[in-house]
Amino acid sequence: MFWSSSLYELLGREPKDDILSFADVSDITHPDDIDLLALAEHLLESGETLVDETFRMRHADGSWIWLRARGEIQSEPGRAEPHLIGICIDITEQHQLAEQSRMADLRLRDAIETISEAFVLWNARNELVICNSNYQSLHSLPSAVIKPGTPYNDVMAAASNAEIAPQPVTVTQRGGAPDGSYEAQLEDGRWLQISERRTKDGGFVSVGTDITALKKHEEKLMESEKAAEGHDFRSAEIPPDAGGPGPAAGGNGRQIPGRKRPARKRPTRPSPNSWPISPTSSGRR
Repeated sequence: MFWSSSLYELLGREPKDDILSFADVSDITHPDDIDLLALAEHLLESGETLVDETFRMRHADGSWIWLRARGEIQSEPGRAEPHLIGICIDITEQHQLAEQSRMADLRLRDAIETISEAFVLWNARNELVICNSNYQSLHSLPSAVIKPGTPYNDVMAAASNAEIAPQPVTVTQRGGAPDGSYEAQLEDGRWLQISERRTKDGGFVSVGTDITALKKHEEKLMESEKAAEGHDFRSAEIPPDAGGPGPAAGGNGRQIPGRKRPARKRPTRPSPNSWPISPTSSGRR
């Protein structure tokens, strides 16, 4: 195996003109990524001519460098054995960025899964980006429809526990609806407080909180208030034997203990100006 000087420099090593053996290269190749000898045997047996592999090789300072090797097996006239000609590209930075993105996605998924609310994120094309298991179980969604890129209509069509009050939010309503929250009742009787916010890229994030217990508590409070109002109304009624107007007014003439009977006012003759003006009172006949 012959290396160019640029590959030696890439690995921080002094260039050599010697031919390298598989053992020399395997010593600085990460064992978890590739087996060069097995790869060579596979190419000879299968007849494949193209190679595109990604693996790590140890730098002179002890660190690992990610390389992408692309080559082609060629046969030259006068030579019985074929040989491989190719190039190696340093993709360490790209691999690190991809790994950072993957770890960030895992952290995001873990964070979404730890919250007790149902969480879902849609992109600007009304396609599913991510949702947690609470959202999936809330609507009894099969795993096949919660894959990223699934259209909103397909997800809602597969839901077996949709909203019944208010009307389900359609794609057109979601597209022009302002940010806000609303309460919705599901088909199984549960209530949700749904908060929707638009993202900077035009998508939507929706969080649903189960408020069924709060709704039941409110109903009990309303029933208690109605019962208390009815009790107060019955208590305010004066029983016939509790005292009231005198016999002339139809009462029993007794006074309720501790309550003074209001003094009767003498009728006063209204002044002439206080009478209502009508055709009869004005003398017109």
